[in-house]
Order: sequence, then structure tokens, then C-alpha cells
Amino acid sequence: MQPLKQLVFGALLVLTLLVIESSSKAHKRFSDVSPRGDSYNTRNYGRPFHGGNNRRYHARLQDWSPDTNNWIEKMYPVWKARDARWKTCWKGGRVMVHLTSDSPALVGSNITFVASLQFPRCQKEDENGNIVYNGACSGDSGQSGNVYNSTSWTEDDNEDYDRGDITCNSFPDGRPFPHHSDHRHRQFVYIFFTNGQYYQKSGRSFTTITMNTTNMTLGNQEMDVVVYHRRGKKCVPIANASTLYTITDQIPFTVNISQKNNRNASQHRFIRDMPILFAVHLHDPSNYLKDANISYRWNFSDGTGLFVSGSSLANHTYTELGNFSAMLTIEAVLPIPAPCGPVTPTPPITTEKTTILPTTRIPATTNTSVTTKAGSSSEESSRESSESGEGDLEEKEAPAECLLHRYGYFNTVLTVVDGILDIDVLPMTRIGGVTSAQSDSVVEFVVTCEGSIPTEVCTVILDSSCKELQSEACDSIPVMDQCRVTVQRTFDQPGIYCVNVSLLDEASLALTSTMVSVGEGTPRAATLEIVLIFGAFLLLLVFLGVLFLQRRFKTYTPVDGNVQRSERFNEGTNVYFNRVKASLFSRTEEKNPLLKDKAGVI
Repeated sequence: MQPLKQLVFGALLVLTLLVIESSSKAHKRFSDVSPRGDSYNTRNYGRPFHGGNNRRYHARLQDWSPDTNNWIEKMYPVWKARDARWKTCWKGGRVMVHLTSDSPALVGSNITFVASLQFPRCQKEDENGNIVYNGACSGDSGQSGNVYNSTSWTEDDNEDYDRGDITCNSFPDGRPFPHHSDHRHRQFVYIFFTNGQYYQKSGRSFTTITMNTTNMTLGNQEMDVVVYHRRGKKCVPIANASTLYTITDQIPFTVNISQKNNRNASQHRFIRDMPILFAVHLHDPSNYLKDANISYRWNFSDGTGLFVSGSSLANHTYTELGNFSAMLTIEAVLPIPAPCGPVTPTPPITTEKTTILPTTRIPATTNTSVTTKAGSSSEESSRESSESGEGDLEEKEAPAECLLHRYGYFNTVLTVVDGILDIDVLPMTRIGGVTSAQSDSVVEFVVTCEGSIPTEVCTVILDSSCKELQSEACDSIPVMDQCRVTVQRTFDQPGIYCVNVSLLDEASLALTSTMVSVGEGTPRAATLEIVLIFGAFLLLLVFLGVLFLQRRFKTYTPVDGNVQRSERFNEGTNVYFNRVKASLFSRTEEKNPLLKDKAGVI
């Protein structure tokens, strides 16, 4: 009797286990098929995953669902990493999905993820959402037409899947697809996973999602995506990917440091007595800080004090040699709706003297990063709290607005050395000219500079448009006491050239440009020739003009009884032109006694 009871008990236990296993298979959950799980773990990520049993502690993301929901496996099959069907799920090869983001994101801002599909060689998506062969692909085997038609829901050329009688017209959790104007052309389904939650979306070969980071856990997070292809009564998995993104409570930004004549800026080596430009670029792709009051506090550690400005650009000149720390603190004061959010720490108080740049406002320092604004400015509210010495600001009964303070920090070490500050080219001297017997012309350049003594000089000779390279050369400079370098360069053809001259030393590079004319004649001789030609032409015009006027106004006097009347009219004109003619064209006039000053009757 006892053995029979044991046998019955064992059978019941086995049956119970089978029922549990069958139930688990029938009700697969999103957490079971996430790429963080076993099903799609096609690679060893080697990064910590903020999931597992801690997922329930993450804040609920807007429009996202918990991954404890059931997954309809009959409609969306799940394959293991080494399943052979991955190699045959797409015509022509494997499809890859690239997942990127605009991380890092300041907590409270939005972060955007982009998923783009990469099809096998010679395949692309056309404007109608069809996957077609690219006829212009080099080495194409002659295939043309559609690979997959986005509007054909009868394609069922692979019977390796247990598709049942369910049509792929809904998401894996059973929710129907939204009815977009082009919903029939959206043949891909994207399922995103993060923090124990999922988001599903239909689209084409390129899709984006935006997620708000308010109350999200700070630090590195993992975003995964699984892509399915709709094929009539089945949705086939084709690709998956993961990416790391960062949520931070400090303002993300970059600083670009540059300096004129500096050849080692990437090594943080800069030249003394020359301005250094610090350009700050805030990383705020979602414009979360667009309404914030942002101030920049610089400390260059050379005894010049603290510089505060509302501009993202700053210039500073180091006058001493050595190593210096350039430190920056960015403060952003954001208006947020009441009630006020969580408090974050403020930066340490500095005791150095402060230099206020123009149009700069300095917020008062408080012991809290969240202030209350109700009919007064943020400075006034902060100042009242600082003067009272209280650690927390008193809240108004009905605050109209709160102020949230966010900070960002930057610190780097700069090495200041001597370098070439300025360069100039004195008037050139031509040693040899281009003649029929000598085809080369040697031009001597005298280059002067300020600052350290250069060790090398280089020239780049281009054509008159300063675009086409003619020649380039570099010469070492011997040790000398002053910065004055003589350079000789040979020109094999006459013409106008653009010459770039650069002086180099270990830390700096100074550059200048000049134009040089190479030919048989000098510019001075050419100018004199032009002046002489113009003068001769002007004299010719004067001669022709006088001759024309003389012929135009010369009159004939008839011998008759009316001589006295015409005499009064022509007397003045004849005398005037005779005098002009005599002064311009002096010659021996024939003195005829018959010519008299006054005409008479013979």
C-alpha cells in the first residue's frame, strides 16, 4: 500500500510540474524576451544591468508599460541566440539595427533614441516603404524589383514558424496598431526595453523615441531594442541591439580651448602673452535649459581672481610661465512649477576676489538649491535666506514658482610656455631676373617676428589665385640673437605668386602671406612707361583741339565798301586767335608790308 501511495504522489508531482511549465510557456512575459534575458543575448555586453529584481524600484516612465505584461509568442516568436533561423529570416543576408542616443541627459530633460536598420548589400527602402534591390549597386547580380512589398500581406514563403491562425495586426501585448495615414507602409515593429519597462512602436526603417528623465535613477542605464518584420500572419524577428545612456544631475557640457599660433593646443600647452579662447558648449538637445538663467564662473589660478559672466565665451592671457589650473563652474537657475522638487547640493563658497564682467548678474549663495518665488525675483528670495542664516528657505503658502539650481564643473591644467607672437615680411629683394639666357629668378624675403626665436622657416608658393600649389620648402634656422630670418626662393617663370611664410618652434607656429611679382621689368619702370604714354596722348588731344578751333573761327574779309562794319565784328576774334597761335606754335612769321592792322580800301 505504501509503495502505491508513493507512486501516485510522484505522478501528481510530475503532472504539476508539467502544468506549471506549460503555463509558463503559454504566458511568456516581456521580461523573458528582453535582450537582457537569455532569448536575445547574442553578445557578451560586459556591462552592469540595472534590472533584475530591482526593476520595480524604478519610477514609471510616461507611456511605458511594465515588462511583467504577457507576451503573445504565437504572433511574435522568440528565438534563442544560436537559432539557425536568424540566418534565413531575411532575403540576401542579415539585417542590422543601430541604436544611438543623445546621452548624457540632465535629469528632468528629454532623451532621444534613434533606431535605424541596415539592410544587406544592394537593398534599400523606397519612398513607399518597400524594400527593393538597388539597381545602381556595383557588382549587382542583376536582381531587381521588390525584396519585400510593404502592402502585400499574403507573402508566406517560409513555413518554418508556428504561426497559427493569428494575423500580425497588433503589438506583442495585444494592443492594436495605431491607424496612421501610412500604417500599411510601416512594416517594422520596434520594442524598446529599459528599467523593467517597455515601449512598442511601428515604423519604417528609421524610427525615434523620446523619453523624459524626471525622477529617473542617476547613472548609466541600458536601452535595448528588438525589431520584428510584419509578414501577413506572422511577425518575424530580424535584429536586436543595445546601447548605454547616462542620466546625471550635473549640467553636461564641453569646453574647447584654442589659441592663435599654437601648435600644441591638444596637449594643453599654450603661449605666454597671447589670449586663450575658452568656448563652452552646453549639451542640451531637448532645450531643457532654454528658460534658465545661466552664469559662468572662471578661475584661472594666476592671481587674477574670479571672473563671472553670462557669456559662454571667455578670453584670458597668461603673463607668466608655468602650470595653471583653469576651473569653471556653471550655474543654471530654472523656473519650475510648485511644489518645489528635490534639493541638490550647492557648490562650495569661494573666498577669492570676484571680477564682474559687463551685463553679469551674480546670484547670492544659499544653502539650498531650490528657492521659492512668489512675486519677487530669485535674487531677492535667495538673499533673504542667506542673510537670515537659515538652512532652508521658508515656503510661501501658495508659491507661484520655484527655482531649481543645477551646476556643472570643469577643471584642467594648462602649461604656459614662450612662443612666436607675431610675424612680418619686409619688402622683397630680387637677386636675379628672368631673361632669355637665365630662366630662374631668385627672390629674397626678410622675415621678422616677435617672441621666441624660431627654429624652422617654411614657404608655400601658390599661383596668383592662392589655390594651386607651385612649390613648398622648409629650412632650419641657425641659432641667432634676434628674430630676423632671410629666405631665398627661386621662381622659374615670370608672373604673380602668392607666398605663405611660416615660422616654427617647439610650441608655436606663426603664419603670414604676401604677393610677389616676378618678371623682366620692375613695377617702377612699368608705372613710368604708363605715365609717359598717357602724357603724349593728352598733348595730341590739345593740339587737335586748337587746330579745330582755329579753322572754325577764321573768316574771310571781302574788299568792298562795307569793310568798316565787318571790321568791328572780326577784329577782336582775329587778334585773340593770332596770339594763341603765336604762343603755342612759335615760328618766324613773314612780315608782309601789305598786311596792316586796319583794313582799308585800295
